[in-house]
Amino acid sequence: LLATGTIVGLVESSSQRSRFDFRVDSARSSTSSQRPISLQLLKLSSYNRSVADPVFVPGDHWQLRVRVRRPRGFENPGTFDISAG
Repeated sequence: LLATGTIVGLVESSSQRSRFDFRVDSARSSTSSQRPISLQLLKLSSYNRSVADPVFVPGDHWQLRVRVRRPRGFENPGTFDISAG
């Protein structure tokens, strides 16, 4: 997907990856640019591959190419999640 939006909340950064919540303004499939996709909030991870990787700051507006996967372990919100441990 090609997603445009804003980084919200704090960014977790380490030497290997950055993780952050991304509020989506618009998203389009890379295979069909005619059809918009309805998304509101994504939890994204960016894996650092070089010294020139971008620095993500809360409040920044970005257009990113993302791969979206179905969330796991949210079958019963508020209960014990065996897949997280």
